[in-house]
Amino acid sequence: MKVFIVENNDLLVGAIVRIIEQHTQLTDLVVTGYATSCSEALHAISTTLPDIVILDLSLNDCPDGTKSPHHGLALLRDLRHLPRVPRVLIYSYWNQPYYLWTAWQHGALGFLDKDTSASEFATALTTVMKAGYAFSLEQLRIIQQRMALPELTPREYEILALLAQGRSKDDIAEILRIAAGTVRTHTRNLFDKFDAHSQGELISVARRLGFVLDKDVAGR
Repeated sequence: MKVFIVENNDLLVGAIVRIIEQHTQLTDLVVTGYATSCSEALHAISTTLPDIVILDLSLNDCPDGTKSPHHGLALLRDLRHLPRVPRVLIYSYWNQPYYLWTAWQHGALGFLDKDTSASEFATALTTVMKAGYAFSLEQLRIIQQRMALPELTPREYEILALLAQGRSKDDIAEILRIAAGTVRTHTRNLFDKFDAHSQGELISVARRLGFVLDKDVAGR
């Protein structure tokens, strides 16, 4: 099986290659190349058609050198449109529920933190080779709890994101150009959908299940 690595750190590319070479359960894998940006990766993957892609989220595709996890997620979405869709294992420091859920939505088979040990990495990659899911039990709990909740409307997503930023209902009404009463109605609906009894509880659950980014992550 062919594997392609998308990673912005050359040292980590070397470490991944060594893991693949040293673990007996991965002897059927052949690394066909690596890329550090979305555009470079998409072209190479479209050409070489690997079976598996190991994907970092924090990629550089901006002229100013800015790296963002959204670049990796954009590449993940693009890979879904290829004639032959590879199996994708996310390998990233951005191991938060917000990115976990988005990766799951767009077909990733696993999400590993870069603090994962070599043996855990090899085990996860072996699972992906067999087209299995390589998520942790905690990650699966988050995904299952998120799936069990009623779907939010686009407006509810907007209001939830602004509430998580600490905006007041009057501020939200002004930002979205809607009546304050409408904001209160949507907020009550959010309380019902999340089974929350306070705004603090609502935001806490929303962050834990990946509806909004954690404060420390959003501020990076």
